[in-house]
Amino acid sequence: AIDLSHCWGITDAAMIALASHCAKLTSIDLKGCTNITDVVVIALATHCAKLTTIRPSKCDDITDAAVVALATHCANLTTVDLSYCPITNAAVIALATHGANLTIIRLSGDDITDAAVVAYGRTYIRQTDTADPHISCQQPPSPP
Repeated sequence: AIDLSHCWGITDAAMIALASHCAKLTSIDLKGCTNITDVVVIALATHCAKLTTIRPSKCDDITDAAVVALATHCANLTTVDLSYCPITNAAVIALATHGANLTIIRLSGDDITDAAVVAYGRTYIRQTDTADPHISCQQPPSPP
């Protein structure tokens, strides 16, 4: 696990180098690393397929493209914190479609709508946290 939260001086170049040499990385906290972009998350998704937790919250340059890469390449993800990232329903739906192991996702923003919540409901995510208010979705009982 690596916690780089609020390391404002971290850049894409350093993070790409880290991703390419840390294939066994399972958890990374990038909260508030305002100089990183989609390129970093795409590199992590490509090189660190064992990721279970990623927190790029409050990173203004993390968009749908990065989240789609995570959803596509990181099948072991259980926790994703995208609070205050400029993502849309497309990213959330990609996580719902490909994130079979996701149990926690944190979201915020005006671009997340009912369509994203419905996508999660259909894939039985056990817990979805939004910045405010908190929403919990329980897995429905198995049919008899």
